Amino acid sequence: MLRVVVVAGLGVLLAGTVLPVSAAGLESEVLKAHVPFAFEVHGVAMPPGDYVIREGGDLDSSLLEIRSADARQAAFFFVEDAGIAKNATGRATVVFDRLGQTRFLHSVRLADGALERLPVSADEIEAARR
Repeated sequence: MLRVVVVAGLGVLLAGTVLPVSAAGLESEVLKAHVPFAFEVHGVAMPPGDYVIREGGDLDSSLLEIRSADARQAAFFFVEDAGIAKNATGRATVVFDRLGQTRFLHSVRLADGALERLPVSADEIEAARR
């Protein structure tokens, strides 16, 4: 399995990075990133492009939303607290796993190092079997 990491600053788009995102720190923040490849978020296919990740609702802080900048693609997903990264870089990042030819959103890390991981989807399990 190949893990791809894209780095993006808050409010700044950077090409070629993956964002790990933490739900706890997204209450008032918006993460923006340019993802240069197609990927999946729990069964939802997302094309390459500019994306915004934010908290998905007021009731549950573990629910996040990823939406394309043009608002044509969107997906909601839950994350699990994965702790604090030991080597916090001061930059938010998004992490993707690559299984075969498909990339899956894996996790999001905020600039403060808080790490949130997506549960493994049925599509990822199937891709891993192949």
